[in-house]
Amino acid sequence: MRWGRWAESEESYWQALDLYPRPAYGLHRPLGFVLLKQDERQEAFNLYAEGIIVEHNTDSGYYADAATVALYGGRLDEAQAWSDTALVFEPTNVRALYVRALIASQRGETEAALAVLETAISLKQDYQYPYLNIQFDHELNLDRARLLVKLERYDEAIESYGAAIEAEYWARPSLERALVFRFLKRFDEAREDLRRALEINRQRPNAQERARIEEVLTELRSDKPLTELLSSEPQPTISAFEPPSEETPEPTPIVIAQVPPEQIALNQVDERYRELKAQVINALRDGSWENAYTQVEQALRADPQSYDLLVLMAQTLMWRDNEPSTLVAAKTVITQSIQINPARADAYHYLGDYYDRTRNEYRYQACLNFREAIDKGTQIGAAYVQWAHCVHDFEEFGASDELADAYYSRAIELEPNEPEWYVQRGVFRFEHYRYADAIPDLEQAIALYPQTYLHGRLAVAYFNTEQGPKAFELYRQQIEVNNETDPNYLIDGVYVARYVEQDETAQKWFAIVEGLDPENPKVIYMKALFAWDSGEYEQALDLLQRLFEVERWRYDTPFLNPGLDRYVPLDLGRILVLLGELHEAVPFFVQAFEENRWWAQVMIELAEVHIQRGDLTAAGAALNEALYANSQYEWEEERIRILDLITKVSELSRVTPTLTPTPGS
Repeated sequence: MRWGRWAESEESYWQALDLYPRPAYGLHRPLGFVLLKQDERQEAFNLYAEGIIVEHNTDSGYYADAATVALYGGRLDEAQAWSDTALVFEPTNVRALYVRALIASQRGETEAALAVLETAISLKQDYQYPYLNIQFDHELNLDRARLLVKLERYDEAIESYGAAIEAEYWARPSLERALVFRFLKRFDEAREDLRRALEINRQRPNAQERARIEEVLTELRSDKPLTELLSSEPQPTISAFEPPSEETPEPTPIVIAQVPPEQIALNQVDERYRELKAQVINALRDGSWENAYTQVEQALRADPQSYDLLVLMAQTLMWRDNEPSTLVAAKTVITQSIQINPARADAYHYLGDYYDRTRNEYRYQACLNFREAIDKGTQIGAAYVQWAHCVHDFEEFGASDELADAYYSRAIELEPNEPEWYVQRGVFRFEHYRYADAIPDLEQAIALYPQTYLHGRLAVAYFNTEQGPKAFELYRQQIEVNNETDPNYLIDGVYVARYVEQDETAQKWFAIVEGLDPENPKVIYMKALFAWDSGEYEQALDLLQRLFEVERWRYDTPFLNPGLDRYVPLDLGRILVLLGELHEAVPFFVQAFEENRWWAQVMIELAEVHIQRGDLTAAGAALNEALYANSQYEWEEERIRILDLITKVSELSRVTPTLTPTPGS
């Protein structure tokens, strides 16, 4: 399924259904989704009606989906009947309860709708796939908030909007809550919600939605009744949110305003103490904390009201963050320095650092102080790095990847020789799959301060940018030139050598590390892969079974993980398939997918196993799961492979009509 190319997807699904003898319930969900997105509501309704009336489907989930489609098509009677039937089969079916609540709401039964909706929320079950989700302008907490607004229970509505904002990254809840705040004349909160909505809209473009947000911003202080304000919002429909266009415009780079020269001058260290500060910092970095502390203490005795010396003392005390007493002393000194000169910036940074290092619940307070330091013109790189974390983590501060990246970059501009800032930005970009951007940062960090713990991430980035030989050379240099002996590093090097097909080197390094640490889970995993390579499947199976109960974290970083197509349950399933044990392999594929729901490849392989077993119904269901997982990431080659397999299943079904799928999707 490809965003915006609904007609092409519809044609593929109809082709599969024409070939695949009915019932083919596994295909109804993605086809129904496509039909609704094209506003072909009657066609979607007919699809499900046939599944129920003609094919006598008895699956509660199918009835709930059919009820939702009927509701979107304005067929309230059928929607009511089918949701009721779903609840007969399964009284706790959240999708059916949700539809029942929406039906009651459309019929003006607001109190009844709210009661049913709150029951659905209390069950805490997954309900969104395929139709009750933000693609169709629905989310449980959002719809609860809408009902509460109708009942004029505004405080509860605001809380429910907040839950909707936390549940999904989309602009609608923020926009609607802003309208409630506007009605209540809480303009600052309304403005904050509208800013959040604009930021989300920028990342997920929707021209109609953006125009509405900007309109509300320009007319913020309105005396219109709330019912009129909300009535001007597009009513929840299946087309309320449009997918991004095929050609997404290049984002405008975020530029952080430069600090005015007068603020920089205000924050300059007193010339009398610049040399002392440099000596103290060098002593701290060299591990001579006592020496650093003594120097600052002596200077403070002579000038106890010096802002710069007090801040330097705070920095020195914070260096020993593992000792609570020094942290408490640091806070005292910081408070004193702010009292002496509240207009200067650096003390606020260290106050934020104090809160950040004490307790998690002080994290927000820490962020407020980092922002204060930046607003007052601090030139400390760490303040910008810490603020980048805040900007990324807290919606109140933007929750923006682009803005966070800009603050990491400012830290590098201020202190271009500090390796940690390259680490921070490089890891941030790596974790957001920006491998090409992460590589220069990780390389620079290693150049400034060699640190092998970054080699794994850098190698993965090389793999994902088709630079495998660079990864091999990175590890070869450390192992053969720098004589690395750490078993975990050596086994990672073995993986890299195998990955780039340097088999002789891989075997040589493996012999060394197996002698050093034979029970290391990574060593066992790699031994299994070598046995697999040589066709010794029974040995590979035995080795992987030894790892089945081992905690994942003991082996998965940086290479033996789903990101590089490795996971013990999945590999157990693959080996069992190679041994011809198809039935025994199935549970391992299912477990691998349940623990990694985004991983469509697992369901593709499981579908192929089911095809070999002759269970075409199960193959169709697996491909249905694969299609949905693929739609989250839009990997075109993978999508084509899934559709090809659907066609294959359809053709096989046509020549083997005796195989009857079990009811259900």
